[in-house]
Amino acid sequence: MNKNLLVGSVAIIIVVMFGVSIFTDKDLGTGKLIETEKSLPLQFYEIADVPEQPPNILSIVTKATEQDTYEQNWDFYQLTKNIPTVEFDKSDVYFIGVQESGSCPYEVETIKVNDLKKELVIYLYRSGDTCNADATPRTFVVEVAKDISTTMETAQIVFHDGGNRETSIVAKIR
Repeated sequence: MNKNLLVGSVAIIIVVMFGVSIFTDKDLGTGKLIETEKSLPLQFYEIADVPEQPPNILSIVTKATEQDTYEQNWDFYQLTKNIPTVEFDKSDVYFIGVQESGSCPYEVETIKVNDLKKELVIYLYRSGDTCNADATPRTFVVEVAKDISTTMETAQIVFHDGGNRETSIVAKIR
């Protein structure tokens, strides 16, 4: 009986570990992170969305609904890694460009949809209390199911600072 209990406990632990690992690695609720790099478009400062009210965090969000646009955006954001395969009959891809602290980089925590506002909500999280204010580049490439993606007009980017503070901006999806 003890041997069966031990085997069952080990099996449950393995399932939980692999389940958590798969979830925290790429699955972000509504979307899936397919790439992230420390890069931005060359003209970022000229073309980025600037909020009308503080916080004045610059951002740019573009959407690819087909392979050609995907490849153009990949080059536009100066991404250097191999371009992942996407099935555009099932998904669209969003490129989210922001600035971050070089010592406390952001990670995509989750992605949700606000159907009422036709808004994709991207939650970014950074750990660390003492962060440089050096505004280094960061691009996130996120895949979202086409049936969800087709109605999205804006992207709300929510920045969590690792504590209890939260800041958000809204950008037009291009």
